[in-house]
Amino acid sequence: MSCSILFLCHANLCRSPTAEVMLTRTLATEGVAATVTSAGLTVTADQVAPENFRELALARGIDLRDRKQVRYTPDLAEDADLVLAMTRDLLRAVVVETPSLWPKSFTLLELVRRGESSEPPRPGDTLGTWIERVHQSRERSELLGTDPIDDLRDPMADTLEMNEEMFGQLERATSQLARLLTLLSG
Repeated sequence: MSCSILFLCHANLCRSPTAEVMLTRTLATEGVAATVTSAGLTVTADQVAPENFRELALARGIDLRDRKQVRYTPDLAEDADLVLAMTRDLLRAVVVETPSLWPKSFTLLELVRRGESSEPPRPGDTLGTWIERVHQSRERSELLGTDPIDDLRDPMADTLEMNEEMFGQLERATSQLARLLTLLSG
């Protein structure tokens, strides 16, 4: 299996580039061929990740100091096999702008939750058939509002402790996603 995955967050400073590195590393270790990228919907020039977030990332071998932000465009998402937003509001913005992306766009936490509980990969599934099956169990109304079950906290104004907790959540989610993707490549 070879696939392309796009992570999305607001500024492409913290969550999405961290998820990009975490998933890329794990998939490479598992021998899964994937191109993992990230972008931000509200990229602002000269903005930097909070120092405590950069330090937490660096402690995990992720250097965000010289990271160049990537601004989201619909073409980036259209070219990806799977689009994973960090929150429902980001997902909602993407699929409202480009409705054709809805079947292959999820929050990271939503896809992992659905993939581990109700719609795990089955023998013979490709990424496309698995994503299609997971998508069929969704309703557009689920995009309304926010829900901690699907949203990764934005670390831009959070404390060190809150960012540490968010890192743990991101590490678990990317590890779980890698496990699910590994099942597809088997």
